[in-house]
Amino acid sequence: MPDYQAAIQRYQAYLAANPRDAGNDRVLYQLARAQEQGGQLDAATATLDRLLQSHPDTRYRDEVEFRHGELRFTARQYAQAEAAYSQVLQAGAGNPLRDRALYMQGWSLFKQGRLDDALASFFGVLDAKLAALGIRTVGDLRLRTLEELESRFGRYGRRLHELALGIDEHPVVPNRPTQSISAEDTLAEDLPLADLEPMIRELADKVWAATRKETRVGHTVVLKLKTREFRILTRSLTPVEMPSSAQALAELALALRERVQLPQGTRYRLVGVGIGNFRDAETADAQPSLFEG
Repeated sequence: MPDYQAAIQRYQAYLAANPRDAGNDRVLYQLARAQEQGGQLDAATATLDRLLQSHPDTRYRDEVEFRHGELRFTARQYAQAEAAYSQVLQAGAGNPLRDRALYMQGWSLFKQGRLDDALASFFGVLDAKLAALGIRTVGDLRLRTLEELESRFGRYGRRLHELALGIDEHPVVPNRPTQSISAEDTLAEDLPLADLEPMIRELADKVWAATRKETRVGHTVVLKLKTREFRILTRSLTPVEMPSSAQALAELALALRERVQLPQGTRYRLVGVGIGNFRDAETADAQPSLFEG
């Protein structure tokens, strides 16, 4: 069995003797790994914090953030884990840790009870894997054989094959109460965040028109975005008073757009606007203003 304590002592001694060594980021990273393997999880987390503070431009940053997320998740600090995985995702599609970070981001969101956001992360992983195979539409998926999909995705490959062919054996439940109404569209070309306003307004018009046919009342406005790298983001707001027009709905969706904090050069390929949390009008309780995601 490796002697992790001896390794920890050697790394700590080196850092003490060479506090200004330009390569100390690597030493700190190895120290954190040894502490983690030796069961010193709090110490490992503190070492990673120290590494990021003293070497903010380290070439190990993505690995450090991912390990940060893993340690936080193990400690059941799910919000901090989510934040760490999100840092990894900012590196873009070329990052080899991207899919694992997106998957674990989904679990971190799930553990916080943010089920819709968790599903967005999980579907983001699936979208990326399908895109890597050249599958971007249902038509593309329909051209793949059941055997190929099962070899790539296991049991879920059969489900993908069936859905692409319109096969669904689940029983139909008539007159199910509306839970949400949304509209989304894929852009003809990937656009920056600032250029999404026309599409957001168009989708808000569609959603508003659909809600006019409902007797139930929605209480939450949702904005959904998908980046060029297939990262899915959702932002939501439950206001004191729901919008009274398509224009007011669009303004709330645009306000949610301002809460997206990805790098300025990020491009987006899909936009969605929705209203959720529908309840019967006579039993709906007023809700305080609350930013949810």
